[in-house]
Amino acid sequence: KYWKAEGYPFGVAFDARTFRKIRTYPFKDTYDSSPLVVQRRDGTWLVVAHEYKEAHTVARERDSGELAWTSPANQPGAYFFAHSYYVRDDGSKLILAGCQNGLHALSAETGEEVWWVQAKGTGGATPCVDQARGCVFYQSDGQLMKIRAADGEVLKTAAVSVPNRVVSWNPVLVNDE
Repeated sequence: KYWKAEGYPFGVAFDARTFRKIRTYPFKDTYDSSPLVVQRRDGTWLVVAHEYKEAHTVARERDSGELAWTSPANQPGAYFFAHSYYVRDDGSKLILAGCQNGLHALSAETGEEVWWVQAKGTGGATPCVDQARGCVFYQSDGQLMKIRAADGEVLKTAAVSVPNRVVSWNPVLVNDE
């Protein structure tokens, strides 16, 4: 059973000039997260959201609302903020999903999982991307990780002392010196 009424608009597009509703996207149970709007290499746009009861990420065509892809159902937990993304050398994007079981990198083109860094997290944390250096910073319970975005290799970790349960954090990149 859904915690919102059936048909609840978890994703809605509005015209920025008129504020009129353009369309509703049929996502289910996205909790408190914001959908991500991201462009694929072919120029089409996607609206991406995490359906936490199904433990997966769903992408819909921005202009039609049609289903583009559904990721593997291995992303448990509720997000409190949102996905982020990293632009690869070939122009494709990795959608980064911080979950209770770690950080998942999904192909924006297909939804397939490219890599997964397993870690325990109490909730969802939005990963911080350092595009220029090719790294992602991700906080899980008790640690902050610096991860190479291209392949998911953990480059460095730092322990985070109490309080260190990640419920709804957003790491912010200030300076990686």
